[in-house]
Amino acid sequence: MTTLLDRGRERPFGAPENALRSSARVVALMLLPSPLASCRTGAVKRLFIFGLVAVGCVPAPRGAIDLHRAETRRINLALESARSTICPGEAVGLDVTLDVVVDGEDELTRLVPKRHVIDDYLFDVHQLHLSSPQGAFDREGLFHPDADAMTSVRTGFVFFARPPRGPALSVRYPPTYECGGIVGTDGARGSEGRVGDEGVSGATPNLSLHGGPGGRGGEGARGPRINVALTWVRTPDYTKLLAARAEGEGVVGSGLSLVAPGGSLRIQARGGPGGRGGRGGEGTRGWSDGEPGGIGGQGGAGGDGGPGGEVEVLLDDRFADELETLVVIDVRGGAAGEGGLGGLGGPGAEGRPVRNGRGRVVAREPAGAPGPEGARGSIGRDGPGGASHVSAAPSAAVLARFQGLGAIVPL
Repeated sequence: MTTLLDRGRERPFGAPENALRSSARVVALMLLPSPLASCRTGAVKRLFIFGLVAVGCVPAPRGAIDLHRAETRRINLALESARSTICPGEAVGLDVTLDVVVDGEDELTRLVPKRHVIDDYLFDVHQLHLSSPQGAFDREGLFHPDADAMTSVRTGFVFFARPPRGPALSVRYPPTYECGGIVGTDGARGSEGRVGDEGVSGATPNLSLHGGPGGRGGEGARGPRINVALTWVRTPDYTKLLAARAEGEGVVGSGLSLVAPGGSLRIQARGGPGGRGGRGGEGTRGWSDGEPGGIGGQGGAGGDGGPGGEVEVLLDDRFADELETLVVIDVRGGAAGEGGLGGLGGPGAEGRPVRNGRGRVVAREPAGAPGPEGARGSIGRDGPGGASHVSAAPSAAVLARFQGLGAIVPL
């Protein structure tokens, strides 16, 4: 074949220059090393780009390593927070990694519970058997410390990790009280109103009934009645802490709360929020011959919020002026419940049939319009506020509330 030289390259006579370039690209692809030889953990993909076939290697994510098939050599455990201490009652995440030797291998492999890059090897945190006497771990490894300060004031928060194979680990994190303290609770939420009855088709044509109204939401419960004593104390880890000891409704455990200097104590006895009104019932289907659907029922009214509770605070008379500035009391009434949603309108009936001269149905007139949705229910009323009383009490009477707490020593 006769050829012409073009800038040092040879192409068939009469062939366009871009044909040579396309051929060169194909040849170049054929000369590339096979991706099948270089893909070890990845998946092979074929990409079709501008009529060319390119074969590439797309790495596949690595699966989780079963800890029963690996020897754990090292457990690295830290808190996912800026501090290395734990607040009672405040959940905290863990940063956990494992160094293991997988069965059949000689080198250490680093395992992580969550993938950060595609090459990470994973493990199931549940297999590490994390535990603590001062709280509980969920399946994702999030630690939920006990809110009762007495649980951890002497021991701190001790974690245990027990892999299926390899040494166990225990580590202690001191408690901290810089997160603020909360004493008391809100009243219970009112119950949700019942859903309205569905509309019932009329007994005669041209009659469609709307859905029934939703039920009214329940009233929120009254806030608790609690009595709180306040003074300053010291513990094994702190020389001075604000201490509150609560008694009364809704108090769990020892009722003890500790707050670091500079923080404040919140005493909460709000009324419970009102329940949401029930949804209105659905309107009935149109009777026949294009009749519109029934109207959705009106949503139920929201329930009223419960009244606020009653709080009495006794201050150690040695520090009464200072302690009074550190207390915030909330005895507001519960929030009003939301009104229920209106019921859905009923679907319209099929259109009237159109018949030909032989009486056969050949078409139908337009179907009836769907019924409108019902109106939303009205919102309830906020509950009335409760009452609070703060007074200085003889030091002996206050300190008597803190006797027998072991590691907690009044100043």
